[in-house]
Amino acid sequence: MSFTYSEYCRRMRSQGKRPISEEEFNLKKEGYNVLKAYDGITAVDIAVNEKPDLMLLDVMIPRLDGISVCKK
Repeated sequence: MSFTYSEYCRRMRSQGKRPISEEEFNLKKEGYNVLKAYDGITAVDIAVNEKPDLMLLDVMIPRLDGISVCKK
């Protein structure tokens, strides 16, 4: 990807698609593999099974908050 996040968003919207977050865009642009969880329980499963180097968590993620995910 050799374009900015703003350009990427414009391209996605023009195709009727929803753009990914700026954080995900930048991580992928730098060559990182991005795994997503939409709740804390899934985040714990990913952490146990995939052993990521970094986790970005929302404190208010559903089903199990981000702080509890860190404690597990």
